[in-house]
Formats: sequence, structure tokens, C-alpha cells
Amino acid sequence: MDTDDPSVQARMRAASARRRAQQLRQRRAMLAAGDELCHSSQQDNEAAAEALKEARRRADDARMSAKQGFLRAIEAHERAARRHDLAAEMGIGDVGDHRRRAAKHREEAAADRATLAVQFDQAVDG
Repeated sequence: MDTDDPSVQARMRAASARRRAQQLRQRRAMLAAGDELCHSSQQDNEAAAEALKEARRRADDARMSAKQGFLRAIEAHERAARRHDLAAEMGIGDVGDHRRRAAKHREEAAADRATLAVQFDQAVDG
């Protein structure tokens, strides 16, 4: 796999962002379970409160990391699309293929923007 290829980098960033989003969902489930703690000894309550605090911190970290991953993936897709457009304009290689690949990158960037907007209540200008 050519990791210098912008499209490969974009796919890797998108996969990483999806993993971080999954971690975020798991941590949210942990938080929900932590909120249901009751009728425990003081020591259990303190340990549970500390675990809940740590879970919230990790959830915040995962959320920020996933958001950053989506933003990097969007940027990589846009950069790859511009490079394919440039290659097509310069007549390098298969012009039609470059145009198709540029369009595909724009579609993937749009999909990442939509996911970002849904999961993080934030729109990204394209």
C-alpha cells in the first residue's frame, strides 16, 4: 500500500476517525452505566466517582480525537481532489480517471462533513 498516495492517506484518516467515533460511543455507554450507580458503600461510591470522572475525560479525549480525524480526512480528500483535477488539466495520464477520482474524493469529503455535522453538531464549509 502506497502511504504517500493522498487517497490512501485520506482512507486511513477516515478509518481512524470511524474507530474514534466507535470509542466515543463505547465511552458514552460507560458513562451511562456509571450514572446508574447507587446504594454502595462510601468507598465504592468514591471509586465509582473516580472511574466516572476518568470515563468522562476519556470520552472527551475520544470526541476531540474523532473530530480532529474527520477534519483531517476532509482536508486530505479535498487536497487529493485538487491534485487529480490538476493532473487532468495538465493532461497527465488518464484524464477521465483523474476526473472520476477527484469526484470520488469530493463525495467522500461530503460524507465526512455530514458525519461530522451529525456526530458533533458542527458544519464544515466545503
